[in-house]
Amino acid sequence: MTAVTLVLIGAIHSGLLKGHPEVSHDHFINLVLVLTGLLLLAAGCFRLGRFISLVPNVVISGFMNGIALLIWVDEFKKLFGLGGKEILVGGMAVNLAIAGGTLACCFVLPWVIGKISKKAGSFFAKYLGGSRCHDSGSKPAWV
Repeated sequence: MTAVTLVLIGAIHSGLLKGHPEVSHDHFINLVLVLTGLLLLAAGCFRLGRFISLVPNVVISGFMNGIALLIWVDEFKKLFGLGGKEILVGGMAVNLAIAGGTLACCFVLPWVIGKISKKAGSFFAKYLGGSRCHDSGSKPAWV
C-alpha cells in the first residue's frame, strides 16, 4: 500500500490532474485510497486471500526485503541529508540519537521482554514477547 501511495502522489505532483483544475489533489488521493480500502474489504468478503498460497514464499520474501531496503535507503538519505534530500529538523546528534534509540528498541526490546516473560511467567509479558519465534517453526515463544 505504501508503494502504491507513493506512486499515486508522485503521479499527481507530476501533472496527472492538469486537465482537471477543478479537482483537488487531496480529494483525489483520499478518493483513491478509500476505493482501495473498499476493494480490499470486498476481496476479504469473497475470501480471496486463499490465493496468496499460490505465490511462492521466495517471491513474497523478495518483495518485502526490496520494500524494506527502499525505505531504509530513503530514511538514511533524509537522516544525513544525502542525494539532494533536506536533512531532518534538528541537529545531526539529535537525529542520530533518535535513530539509535529506535534501533535499540527494535533489537533489544524483544530480548528484554523474552527475559521478563521467562522469569515473570505472566500472560502479558508472554503476549508482548510473542514476536520472538523459535527457529524450528513459526510457533510463538510461549508455546
